[in-house]
Amino acid sequence: MDKLSKEDIYSSYGGKTLNEEMTEDQIFKDENNKREILINEIDKSKIINDIIKSNEIICPTCKENCLIQIKDYHILLYNCINKHNSNILINEFDETQKINISNIKCSICD
Repeated sequence: MDKLSKEDIYSSYGGKTLNEEMTEDQIFKDENNKREILINEIDKSKIINDIIKSNEIICPTCKENCLIQIKDYHILLYNCINKHNSNILINEFDETQKINISNIKCSICD
């Protein structure tokens, strides 16, 4: 197994990015002295300037999960939570499945 560097991981706690200069007191500041720290390995093959390819089929408009139907060289993306429908050519599909990770916000702390 290869060793990971700081650039290879993303750490967060309570919806915020973990800063390596923070002390334990700053991180563990709730009444139970408990805080869940999430550490994820960054798949650099999927990141190009904060753009990643979704692992799920997503709506090109709202980026929520959706269904897909393929017919006559067209792809219909439909039935997302916001009821969008998109009819695109097959060669346009990959571009619609990209997500700018810098736009992702925590639903709890925004």
